Amino acid sequence: MQLRALMFDYGNVLSMAQKTEDLTSMAGVLRAAHDDFAASYWRYRNNYDCGRYDATTYWRSVADDCGCRISADQVIRLIALDCESWAHPNMIAVGWAKSAHAAGISTAILSNMPAPVRDYLDVRCPWLHEFDNRTLSCEIGAVKPEPAIYRYCLELLAVEASESVLLDDRYENVHAAEAIGMHGVLFKSCEQARSELEGRFGIF
Repeated sequence: MQLRALMFDYGNVLSMAQKTEDLTSMAGVLRAAHDDFAASYWRYRNNYDCGRYDATTYWRSVADDCGCRISADQVIRLIALDCESWAHPNMIAVGWAKSAHAAGISTAILSNMPAPVRDYLDVRCPWLHEFDNRTLSCEIGAVKPEPAIYRYCLELLAVEASESVLLDDRYENVHAAEAIGMHGVLFKSCEQARSELEGRFGIF
């Protein structure tokens, strides 16, 4: 196999995992129970990530699910807390992208991400602009594991599916990539992922 492209998920791969206390802080804005809030936070996330819901619609849906009323000021506060919760880079994985790029392998971010988080990270994490390309759900109206988002990224990079590897923390996203002919590595830890990238693809 000739590896020409390495694609990275953002959340929990290029960024550190969202902390429990981050969700607790967001739940506190609504005075909602943590578990109820966490379930609602993810229930509507795909709609938010791909732009079917704007920020206000998303947070109102979360609040409604929790049986809470929400004000415009609370929406603004929740957006800020949510963005900040994803702004902690995993510099080990970021370093892998730099190494791959230096070795002549194209690098891309392939991620489900809502527009407010994208805009926040563009300023907070300037290293994101060092990737050769990025395919974000909010920009194309599709989310992983839908095939369209993978094919869009492949087209932008001008590589065949068999020449690419996706590094992602969700099994369903890796499985969907493999279903269209890509290679996938399920990210569980930096140590495990690096070992698999080295062993299977000779990266690093």
